[in-house]
Amino acid sequence: MFGAVREITTFINDSAKRRAVARTALRDNGGRAMVTFCLTRFVERHDALLVLLQQYGSTIDALQTIAAEAKDRKAVDKSNSFLYEP
Repeated sequence: MFGAVREITTFINDSAKRRAVARTALRDNGGRAMVTFCLTRFVERHDALLVLLQQYGSTIDALQTIAAEAKDRKAVDKSNSFLYEP
């Protein structure tokens, strides 16, 4: 679970364009920025999970927007994998 959360936050935070899409989706719902965390610090993992839980809908919206609008095929595939994998 922590690996999936870390992958999603890293995916969004690694690109300025993806961060802008996420920021727009979060602003619409009053959320705060995605939190990247350290694997060895439990408090950071806890905070990252709470933020993701609070803004789950906005994160899904951002991933859908990235999948629909991104020019980079890898970004589209990665977004879709987050959205549609069990």
